[in-house]
Amino acid sequence: MTPRQFKDSLESEMRQYILPYWMYKASDMQAGGYWGSIGADGNVKKSAAKGGILHCRIMWSFSAAYGQFTDNALLNHASRTHEFISANLVQTHNGRIGWHHENLTEFACVEDECIAQAYWLYALSEFDKQCHEKQCSEQTLNAWQELQKLFIGKTFDESQGETGYTWRTWLHIIEAIDNFASLSFRQDAVKTLNGLLDNALSLLQHHQGLNLSIPHRCASAWLLMKWITNWQPQNKPMATEVACALLDSALLDGLKDNGGFVADAQDQHQYGWVQAEAMLACWRCYIATNNNKYLQQVFKSWEFIQLYISDHSFGEWRWKRNAESPAEDEKAGFWKCPYHNTRACLEIYNDLSNLDLKQWKQ
Repeated sequence: MTPRQFKDSLESEMRQYILPYWMYKASDMQAGGYWGSIGADGNVKKSAAKGGILHCRIMWSFSAAYGQFTDNALLNHASRTHEFISANLVQTHNGRIGWHHENLTEFACVEDECIAQAYWLYALSEFDKQCHEKQCSEQTLNAWQELQKLFIGKTFDESQGETGYTWRTWLHIIEAIDNFASLSFRQDAVKTLNGLLDNALSLLQHHQGLNLSIPHRCASAWLLMKWITNWQPQNKPMATEVACALLDSALLDGLKDNGGFVADAQDQHQYGWVQAEAMLACWRCYIATNNNKYLQQVFKSWEFIQLYISDHSFGEWRWKRNAESPAEDEKAGFWKCPYHNTRACLEIYNDLSNLDLKQWKQ
């Protein structure tokens, strides 16, 4: 597969199979927003809660896709999602995102409240880059201010929800601030971000003690390199070394003979979102090192996705390989949406566009 062929395949995956599913099959055209649960058999559970995180992720996906392809249909769906969130999922007293449309304030745990707010800032920042509306800019600033209230004073440790947050939560916080800072370049956001990156780089150097799952090692690998490249380029060699160590451990512990990754030692299922994070981590480590083993795994992951995860007949990605029932194999769910797959495809597509590769580097 040439770089051009890979790029075309990524675009086709996004614009023919992933995003149209949400535009035409997962949209609740009467009440607004997106259905909270759809099985692989197309059965819509109309009573399922419409989650705040689900809708933030969808808003980010359509906004980011519009930023690449400038297709007004994508921006229209980003705007539609933003309108639904603003009307149904935002807490009126503080502007924070709610847990779901029937229960805005009772989150599964304290860390999920912070993660939800991080997604709200992440999605708003992406939408604001595309629409430049005053209301959105005001919401974005408020989302930043409210997110700070949830993490200021917390430490990088495993004392969940007490004195500190786990790395999973910090990953989403940094991800959101990175997007917000790239939009606003506010001094307080950049200063906070750099402090968090110092802590993150130090923490991930000793990732063996964090008990990270396979996909969180992969996500941490590529995101760390992205963040450091954006804000601390002087630390890029160290970040690359740490990222490759994270990915190598994931390859060792999670890669199976069929080319796909499992979630962890206790959960041997091969989820679609896990393949997306693994493929992207391999891609970014290849770009940073020109190590062919990472490129070859990118191709193996893409082949696995095409064979077992992507549904070219009915659209979207399956929840996992070999699900035992349609209900278990959700196409849409509280956490299942066009986020990990769209993001992985977009990140690699953007890299291929910027690098303008005619052939693979060896």
